[in-house]
Amino acid sequence: MLTLSHVAGGYGDTQILFDVTLIIAPGEVVALLGRNGMGKTTTIRTIMGQLPPTAGAITFDGADITRLPSHRIARRGIGWVPEGRQIFPTLSVAENLVATARPGAWDATAVHALFPRLHERRHHLGRQLSGGEQQMLAIGRALCTNPRLLILDEATEGLAPLIRQEIWACIERLKVQGLAILLIDKTLAAIEKIADRHVILDNGATVWTGTSAAFAHAPERARYLHL
Repeated sequence: MLTLSHVAGGYGDTQILFDVTLIIAPGEVVALLGRNGMGKTTTIRTIMGQLPPTAGAITFDGADITRLPSHRIARRGIGWVPEGRQIFPTLSVAENLVATARPGAWDATAVHALFPRLHERRHHLGRQLSGGEQQMLAIGRALCTNPRLLILDEATEGLAPLIRQEIWACIERLKVQGLAILLIDKTLAAIEKIADRHVILDNGATVWTGTSAAFAHAPERARYLHL
């Protein structure tokens, strides 16, 4: 579904990515791992067209999206929950969910079923929500674009343990429903339970990729993640 082939890029003259290669198949959950500053979020921003790659190619569903603008990439079926949530603070929960919605099975009713708390808070402004509720809203807003691939960047960062469990339960439900997911998170124990494959980045390059079974015994696990 999504393929990155030897992608390089960064911010202006500052190169962050040197050789990123990864593949996500339909319905597959892939974890993008690495220490802080190794290029994970930069990779996501490059996929989503916010940063132009200087080398390599990105394809989605067989089509080249390497140079497409962000809105056209999103319309092709990639939903993104960015680090820091970035909901619309002055819009209500209901307005956030319809602001970028596209026709499909995921609508406000479906999101409310996934996160009942959002139904209870549907008339509240985004800025009036707790951190956990804002994260639920960010995920719900992305789902309302009816993506075929969902990208989650640090979806549980800074949340209380019970809220983190709720978010992980949501991700598991999405996996069961067959949604392809690319995720970044520091909660390795939870990632190992849900991811089908793992990709490790180090200094902007893919240094290891493999199944969860292989990851459990891979020397690179300790070498590059400092476990």
